[in-house]
Amino acid sequence: MYSITDENFEFFSKERILSLITEEDIFKLVFKEIPTTSVTSPFRDDENPGCYFERDSSGKLYFIDFGNSTKVKNINMSHLDCFSAVQLYYDIPSFPETLEFIYKKCIEGQDIKTLSLKRPASTFVKKKKNKKIFIKSRNFNSQDAVYWSKFSITKKNLMEDLVIPVIKVSIVSSYDETYSFEPSSVCYAYTEFEEDRKKLYFPYSSRRRFISSCNKNDIGSVKHISTENNQLIIAKSYKDCRILRNLNLNSIWFQNEGMFPDNKILSSLLSPFNQIIIFFDNDTAGYTASENLSIKIKELTSSKEVRKVFLPIDNKKIKDPGEFVQKLGINALNQFIDHAIRHS
Repeated sequence: MYSITDENFEFFSKERILSLITEEDIFKLVFKEIPTTSVTSPFRDDENPGCYFERDSSGKLYFIDFGNSTKVKNINMSHLDCFSAVQLYYDIPSFPETLEFIYKKCIEGQDIKTLSLKRPASTFVKKKKNKKIFIKSRNFNSQDAVYWSKFSITKKNLMEDLVIPVIKVSIVSSYDETYSFEPSSVCYAYTEFEEDRKKLYFPYSSRRRFISSCNKNDIGSVKHISTENNQLIIAKSYKDCRILRNLNLNSIWFQNEGMFPDNKILSSLLSPFNQIIIFFDNDTAGYTASENLSIKIKELTSSKEVRKVFLPIDNKKIKDPGEFVQKLGINALNQFIDHAIRHS
């Protein structure tokens, strides 16, 4: 590698490097570009995009990976700054050598070929298991009432649906690594699913609003539907589904708009109903997912009437029932449903 001496270590300090280039420039040695959406981790076998970049209160940029709580070279893998990311990705033995590598690569533009670009697989690759989420609950409080009342959802509704306020989370990742944290803002756990699978909801988060151990066959509110009703509405979220149920509609929700249950499970679920209504978001993703699900249902059973319902075009800025109720009220949504669903 390089010979780092006491005399030139100051020259390669973090402060000097960051006075010449940005943290983003350094991260690009690993990621090529800084994504604005969730990504997979380059430091472990990771098939599900759940990692992201975030700045802390001081403005320092971190690569966040809640699924990896291990330490490598005494570096916490769940929160990597740009220097640590480069050191681990290029398997550089020491921090001073990492600083010199970054300086020569990014600032001097040297083509350094003495380093292996392959991370040591044995350090990161572990036998994959199902992710597990454990929570510490708290009592409902006035803050919860303020949030859910905007959607005409009550404490009684939440308790009936096994929605639990959370103050601490522990996640055992697919590789048996545990990461625990206390949510910085309000968090709720949807806990109605089999084998203790959960979906965490962070309503005030600007970046990551959900963490889940659920799979595509975990269908929300399925235990509450009535097979005596010939109509079933498929919503895209718990919130939308609960609003519709409060208006006496038979509704379930999928984990997300693009995640459909297996054919056998979906066929069994839909078999008691003559009319299936897909009520997804009034946006491009919602239109696409609605069309795909409609095609899938018609392929499974041609005898069903399948309809797609969207909020009115003149309310395009309101994309789902939750936003509709929050901005226009539950009565306005009920009037729309009278026209679009009940009497159509």
